[in-house]
Parts: sequence; structure tokens; C-alpha cells
Amino acid sequence: MKSSLRLEKWKKYETLYTDREWTEDEADVFSTAIRIHGAELRAVQEQIPSRKMPELVRYFGLWKSIKVGEGNRRLAKGGPRLKVKHRKFESPEQALEGQRVGLSDDEGSIIEQSSKAPTCAACRSRESSTWWKAPKGLSSDIMCDSCGTGWRKYADLVVRPLRDEAIASGKSRLEKREGTPLVGPSAKRARTSTSAASTPPPAVGNVPQLRCLACMKNGPIGKVLKCKNCQLRIHAGSCGEIADPAQLEHWTCELCRNQETLEASVISDCLLCPRATAQERKHAPYPPSDSFLRACKPTEGQGWAHVLCAVFTPELAFTDASKLRLVEGLSTIARHRWVTRCSICTRPGGSVVRCNDCPKEYHASCAWKEGHRFGFEIQPVKSSRRDTTIMTTFKGEHGCMNAIISCKDHDHSKRDIYDICETNEGGETALQVYCHAYKQALVGQAHALLRKARRLDQILNVRGDVSTIPPPEPLMPEPECYRCHSQYSPAFYPMSLSNGSRITSSDYTRWICHRCHFDVEQANGLNGIHHLGQAYA
Repeated sequence: MKSSLRLEKWKKYETLYTDREWTEDEADVFSTAIRIHGAELRAVQEQIPSRKMPELVRYFGLWKSIKVGEGNRRLAKGGPRLKVKHRKFESPEQALEGQRVGLSDDEGSIIEQSSKAPTCAACRSRESSTWWKAPKGLSSDIMCDSCGTGWRKYADLVVRPLRDEAIASGKSRLEKREGTPLVGPSAKRARTSTSAASTPPPAVGNVPQLRCLACMKNGPIGKVLKCKNCQLRIHAGSCGEIADPAQLEHWTCELCRNQETLEASVISDCLLCPRATAQERKHAPYPPSDSFLRACKPTEGQGWAHVLCAVFTPELAFTDASKLRLVEGLSTIARHRWVTRCSICTRPGGSVVRCNDCPKEYHASCAWKEGHRFGFEIQPVKSSRRDTTIMTTFKGEHGCMNAIISCKDHDHSKRDIYDICETNEGGETALQVYCHAYKQALVGQAHALLRKARRLDQILNVRGDVSTIPPPEPLMPEPECYRCHSQYSPAFYPMSLSNGSRITSSDYTRWICHRCHFDVEQANGLNGIHHLGQAYA
């Protein structure tokens, strides 16, 4: 044991390894179980259910030390043990003298040469210095010295097959025994005719291999693509690419392709990461082609985002999940992700993600550079929640698939986390299966601009009902001059009588045009009709 201290969960300081004192009954049961089962501590634990396996392991070490100490003290007290003198024989015959009744096995198996021409039942040899009895079921009852010795030592016979006519003629003389084949098995391969057409072995081609920068594993060309311009190497299923087999040598990545098509911005900075420094931009191309972070996808606003950042940020989705194109939903990312500083680079800006096993938060790109664990985990779903939960299947495991980012310091040995490029029986990567199930935008309900507008409405807390829309104002008829009945004038003025009583607003015929307004004003001198000074446009 390296240290006598251990770290327990929810405790601030380390504690000692302290076990409960063993009682005499437990010690006796332990000694008896060790005598019966040996070092099989699982069987010993069944005899002592009150003790856990770590306690048994520690006590077993102590028990062995005590036994060794007792033996050493006994030897030191009584002196060394006396060596037992064993009788030595000069020959094997002397050792076996007086221990055999009757003939030996070899003597009983050796037979005298018969008057007929002897033939070995196995190899068909007719000359041998010693002949042995052959097992029943063979063509003859004797074997030569080499075959008989091999049969007695190794129970192995190399039987030479008989020709068809020899088997047919001697079949009536063979003695059949139940459970014993008439013809022994042949260890040699049967000889075939030279005229028979033989199938040539399949040609083994040397398929070139490429190392993927996402999983650092080799794969054949086609599954692993290589950019013609920047030399980026990546699995096709990890970047949403469907390459033409005839154009594999001319394949280019999204960033290199954009330099010709200008489909998106020429600034290739990821919108979910902090701005790159001038020192980082000195090395062309940017992002560097020796990392998985070179794999980027355009956003709905003609920007760029790393495939890694887009997949592992829960608020984002793809317009086409099969190609991982047009990242949507950057405006829906929570404000907390934008204002929190990364625990790795401590630089402002960018959107952070949280570790699955601790409260640390960092940029997805910083976590990738640091060597943290990225993958996907399938968790079982309760039967009461299966109707409301999206479930998928990967490698025979069925449940809810989650994108996992975990610090490299955590223990991942007890969890089944699938890597980004790990494939199932159909050849789909874990990233593809996850994006198809959880990252596909609802393109069938609305077009892209309307989906973006709805997301902005959610941010601004604008309700979609019509109760907030004010009712339209009633349409007023076209005004007409009360004096000249003209409907065309730069301005119309409402009228009031000389006694001060106003014409009601419902009587829309009491208007005076601009020309009549000045004529009446000059004629009456403001005594007959008083104007309100408001123009009706």
C-alpha cells in the first residue's frame, strides 16, 4: 500500500484505513475457509458475509505475515529441518523390481512376427524390428515399431488411406467394433487430381491508410478524407462530408472551399471561441490543419463555428444534420455562457461549456487542446418518460444519448463513453447518430428566416397572440369643402359657428378648404366663423 490514507467522498481531508477488529469466531472461520479454498477470496467472503472484500484482502495479508512469522520463529527455536534421504536406483529396471505382477504393458503388446507377410495397419510398412498390437478397427492387427511407439506414447496414428479396391476386397475380413471407425482418421491432406482447376488465393491489396486527427486512428482512404490544399485528415462521418469515390484525391475542406466560392465570411474565426490573437494568425492556414479544430461549418449568418463547438453546445442545431451545415441558434445561447471566463485560457469572449463531472467551465476548443475527454454516453430512460424523451440506439445500447465533456483528471474506466469517430454496425459514427437524433432543426415547420425571427421573439419576450395588436382606426370619408364643395385642397379646416357652438366631429361635411378659409377670413374679419387652427391632411 503506497499510503495509509484514503480520500472519501464529501470529506475535505484524507482519513486512515481503519477496519473493525476481527473477532475470534471470524478469525477461525477465515482460517478454515483459507484451508479449504486457498487464496480464492471470493469464496472466503461467502463464508464471512459481514466483511467486505477490501477488508478480506487486508486481513489476508496480515494473516500470511503472521503465519510466516510463526514458521520462522519455530525454525529458529528448533533448528533447521532434517533433509529426508531418498533411495536412489541405478536403473529403471531396479526401480520397478518387485512392483509388477505379470507381464509389463510393453511385453504384452509386442507380438512375434507371423508367418505371413506382415503389414503395418497405419503406414503400410512391411519391415520392422518389432511388431506391436494394433487397436481394433484398422485394416490389420499389427503395427510397426514407429507407429506402435507413437500410438502408445501419444495416442496418435497417421493412417495411410487404402485404395477403393483394397477396401472392397478386405471389407468382409474387418472386425467391426461399436464406437470404433473402420478406417482411422487421416492426418494428411488427401491428394487431389492435378487436372482439377484450383482457385487462386485472393489478391491482397495494400490499401493506403490515413490517420484521423479527431481519433488518432488509421483508416482507409474514403473513410478518412484528406484535404488537397491544407492536408487536413479526418473521418468523413465526423465532419458531415459525403465524398465522391472518384474525386477523393481532389476533396477540399469547408474553409478551403470557401476561398473559391465565398459562400460565407472570409474571416474563419469560430463565433463560439474567443478572438484569435495576431500571434496565432501568423501561422497559415488558420485554424491550423494539424488539429480537429480545422473542421468548421458555416452558420446561418455567414459566420463560422467549429464542428466540435457546435455539436457539444446544447442550444445549437443544424439545418441539415447529415452534412452538419448552417449552424442555427447562436442567439439562443444563455447569457451566462458568454460572460463566464474560461477556466483554461481565462480570456474573455466566447461561449463556455460545463464539465459533466465537476463545476469547471471552459471553451470547447480549449478543452480539446487540453486533452479532455469528448464522447457520447447512452443513459437508460424510465418507462414513464419514454413518450417525451427522444431515444436512439448505438451498438445495441438503447436509451437517451448525451454529449459528454469531462476533464482528463476524472476516472472514465467505469463508464461506457463512445468516441467521436466510433462506428456502429452500419458504419455511422457516434457523432452522426447523435446529430441525426438531437441536432436537426425543425425545417419542415418554417423556413430559415421565420425560425430565426421566432428565436428572437423568445429573447425579446414578445408573445405571439393577437391580443396585443391595437384595433384599426375607423376609416373617415374624404373631406369636402362646405362652401365650394371641392375635395382637393392642401389643407381642410373644421368650422365653428359665430355663437361659439362647434360642429360635432361626426358631421364630416362641415369642412372648409384652404382657399375659402382665407376668403371668409378677409370678408368677415374673424367675426362669423372661428377656425380651430388644425389642418386635416
